[in-house]
Amino acid sequence: MNLKKFDIIFLCLAKNVEHTIKKLFDFHLKLNQNNINSLLIIGENNSEDNTLRVINEFSNKNKNTIYLDTSLINSYKNRIERLTHGRNYLKNFIFEKKYVSKFISIVDVDEVINCELDFKSFIGLLKNLEANKNELFGVSAKSKPYYYDMLNLFIEDYYEKDVLRVQTNKNLYKSYYLRKINIYKYQKKITNIKKNIKAISAHNGFCVYLYDDYISGNYLDIKDEESKQIIPEHLVLNNSIHQKTKKHMLVSNNFFVKTPREHMPYFKFYEFALNKFFQYFYR
Repeated sequence: MNLKKFDIIFLCLAKNVEHTIKKLFDFHLKLNQNNINSLLIIGENNSEDNTLRVINEFSNKNKNTIYLDTSLINSYKNRIERLTHGRNYLKNFIFEKKYVSKFISIVDVDEVINCELDFKSFIGLLKNLEANKNELFGVSAKSKPYYYDMLNLFIEDYYEKDVLRVQTNKNLYKSYYLRKINIYKYQKKITNIKKNIKAISAHNGFCVYLYDDYISGNYLDIKDEESKQIIPEHLVLNNSIHQKTKKHMLVSNNFFVKTPREHMPYFKFYEFALNKFFQYFYR
């Protein structure tokens, strides 16, 4: 078996991110410049800006960067389904190509990484994950000024909310009230916890897995496929790994990304309503 070995493999889906994706390019280059063998694999589909050109220019100059056309996901109408099948496509690609590594990192390349990614903190994150591999299968970032990705967060006996159902409520006031008690309240609480947190699932735009644990996981839960119930892809994957390994994912208090504007918490109803107004008229 002809394995291609790396220290870390980054997997990301890209669409309309011509400016922010360059942050990951720089981070990827810095790792390789510091003798950390990093492979970057980017799936892109139907960008309306210069994202594809930017990716091609970079990948043509850097042998450890691979571009993949992921337009196959366009057949799925729901955004979460598109992300699920896109991420599954990248996962299958590294398995089929026999790419192996110590770590797999799943990164969102939009506004989330439009910040200073702390290199030393990231290396510390990798070392911590490797040192605790009997208890952890992955580590995810926190974000500033608030933790944001409540959709993919599951902390046993603390945060077990069906965020997707909360987000789809159509009544303006009830939608705000449900978000305030189920999402915004906990965004603030988790931000204020100044220590690492053990979770069954987390992503928050930037996470790292142990390679073997990631490969053992499954984005496509067959029972959910049959029932047509939509579940966020990171929840499905992380829960499948937890069920197999009984290990957890750490929400790190030492490595941070940026809270996207659309995921900022609103503590006043009028702020929430005003944001919805602008979203409706300027989308």
